[in-house]
Amino acid sequence: MAWLIKRRGAVQGLIDKYHQQQQKLPDQIAKAEAELAALDQVIPLHEVKVDPTVIKGTRQKSAPVAGYGELTSFILKNLRETGHTPLCTKTLTNLFLQNKDMPITMTNTTRVGTAMRNRLKKMSDAGTVVAHHDRTPTGGAGLWTLHPKFFED
Repeated sequence: MAWLIKRRGAVQGLIDKYHQQQQKLPDQIAKAEAELAALDQVIPLHEVKVDPTVIKGTRQKSAPVAGYGELTSFILKNLRETGHTPLCTKTLTNLFLQNKDMPITMTNTTRVGTAMRNRLKKMSDAGTVVAHHDRTPTGGAGLWTLHPKFFED
């Protein structure tokens, strides 16, 4: 019964959140439509004739969580410091957030965690790091160490 009560509260919370978002949507849609109408009036004035109605919508991409090579060097540094003790993906994610002075919010943790997992998988495929967990989609928390060849002098 406790689980049912907790689950109902969580679902009610989702519904409340969606209702709040729904109330904001008409204003956001109106602003976007006004901007689109303004762009549609300006585009035909250009010397290159383009019909604005044939332009397809695109989805904006978010900025990368780190600069080029920054995530890789962070992973290598931290795995080298721990030696042969495996580090969890979540631990690496939280350390990265602290190192970058980013607030540990659900959004930041999700974005950085996804980038961290993807980078660790690619490094594992390249033989740089070793996975100490089952690499199935439901494998649970990832444990990683630096490949032993990087500790040889």
